[in-house]
Amino acid sequence: MEDHPSVGPSKPFTQAQKRNILTENKAKNNGVIRSDLSGARAVQAQQHTKGVTPPPNDAHIDHIVPRSKGGTNSYSNAQVLTREENLKKGTK
Repeated sequence: MEDHPSVGPSKPFTQAQKRNILTENKAKNNGVIRSDLSGARAVQAQQHTKGVTPPPNDAHIDHIVPRSKGGTNSYSNAQVLTREENLKKGTK
């Protein structure tokens, strides 16, 4: 995928980028969203409800190099993780 000219350090992924990343992930995995880290099956994240914990297999779009360390919102810096994997990564 080609990056938009506005890609830069410490920026979040746009909704359009997230859609494109998930679409490509599903295309690589026979229509199923899978974690790029473990291959675990993930589900499309839904609008969260206050007081309700989302499922551990919600699909998250993660910065491989964290935004806090200058990671960009480039497609090459994106990976699909489950919510559980992303939360574990954040606690290291």
